[in-house]
Amino acid sequence: EKAREIGLCLAEQNIPLISGLAVGCDFESQFSCVENNGTSIGILAHGLDTIAPLSSSPLADKIISNSGCLLSEYPIGTPPRVSNYVERNRIQSGLSKAVIVIETGEEGGSMETVKHATKQKRPIFCLSIPEAICNAESNKGNSVLIREKIATPIQGHQDLVKFIAELKRGGQLS
Repeated sequence: EKAREIGLCLAEQNIPLISGLAVGCDFESQFSCVENNGTSIGILAHGLDTIAPLSSSPLADKIISNSGCLLSEYPIGTPPRVSNYVERNRIQSGLSKAVIVIETGEEGGSMETVKHATKQKRPIFCLSIPEAICNAESNKGNSVLIREKIATPIQGHQDLVKFIAELKRGGQLS
């Protein structure tokens, strides 16, 4: 639900969503963005001749037909490899003006993206998970990012609109 809300917000604000076509929050936010006539950029961890996971193929088609694009640093014929996904996270944050974490464990791809974003001095926003469910393995990282002041907490659409306006005023989203 929150991933779709973030995708909708970025579409409404005319801000391209950059993500990796992965199952879960990536897919849901990108799908919502393009379904609401927003632009999305899919960063691939393999050659452009492959879509992985295969279930993301319709989303990839929709991204392209909606003035978005798919990008890869790998040549045609390169299969998906675990190490490529880690490298992809560097590109995702590098092309972004800010990073939004919807849900993350204490380790994994989103936390790798946060590490890159920190080095690249990108603003980082993180969905604040309600206390009752913040101990789930899939979102423990959210609490860490907020507690350690690595990320600015957001509740959803309204907070994101406010921070987008601040970033625009500061010239960070020009």
